[in-house]
Amino acid sequence: MSIKKLALALVISLLVLSIGMPIGDCSSGNFPITLTDDMGNEVTVEKEPQRIISISPSNTEILFAIGAGDKVVGVTDYCDYPEEAKEKEKIGGFSDPSIEMIVALNPDLILITSGVQESITNELEKLDLTVLVIEPKTLEAMLKSVMLMGKAIGQVEEAEELVSNLQERIDKVVSKTEVIPEADKPKVFFEVWNDPLMTAGPGSFLDDMIRLAGGINIAADTDKEYPMFSLEALVARDPEVIIGGHITIPDLRAVEKREGWTDIKAVKEGRIYAGDINIFVRPGPRLVDGLEAMAKFIHPELFE
Repeated sequence: MSIKKLALALVISLLVLSIGMPIGDCSSGNFPITLTDDMGNEVTVEKEPQRIISISPSNTEILFAIGAGDKVVGVTDYCDYPEEAKEKEKIGGFSDPSIEMIVALNPDLILITSGVQESITNELEKLDLTVLVIEPKTLEAMLKSVMLMGKAIGQVEEAEELVSNLQERIDKVVSKTEVIPEADKPKVFFEVWNDPLMTAGPGSFLDDMIRLAGGINIAADTDKEYPMFSLEALVARDPEVIIGGHITIPDLRAVEKREGWTDIKAVKEGRIYAGDINIFVRPGPRLVDGLEAMAKFIHPELFE
């Protein structure tokens, strides 16, 4: 076995161990298993899930990526990837799903996120439903979430294979960016929203991705994961690269015409980029697509 494959195997082993030991051997489909979710809750899955509801687009994407799409019986209105997800029963919005529809679908596992969904979690648990919170904050944490989900649904081998592939792609990017001198890393502004102006701060996976892609996040010293950012602060910090999604930057040329933006270095040099916003903001496997795109935006000379 090559050194590279050994390294990948070690990474996967560490990810499995970091999630916690199950009761029973979930890799062979033995249940019940007890896992620690991303909120620190101990969750026992009594039997291998056959009816799964996902109340988050990112969790839906992970399920389909590890081959569990046939077990998904309900998703939110925003779960639109892959195409097969659109055909699943809709249980409402991200922050206001229908509890009645969830109960009617008789799920044996519900995948949820934290934040605005915490009250939903409490309500579902009162109904004696099994709820697992998946809430990664970095690329590494996303890989752990894939492994956690694989263990929870009895598809560890599929999860391991996906993690191995994603880790290899991440390593390929980092191998080129980690040797870049700090002085040669451009200052980057990621536009999460344009009115009001919002960006990605410390603790967010976007901040993590900018760093791994060889850039310097100009909002890395703010006090929130997704802070509001004034035009004055943007101009003062003068980013060399501006990245956003097509939802906020549908026309790259239009950014040049924004009032007060003309003197920003990224605008003057035409280094404004946009892509599918979902590969940047959904904490699922496609974040690696986002990392690769971001690396090409920030260092086109390295990623032609």
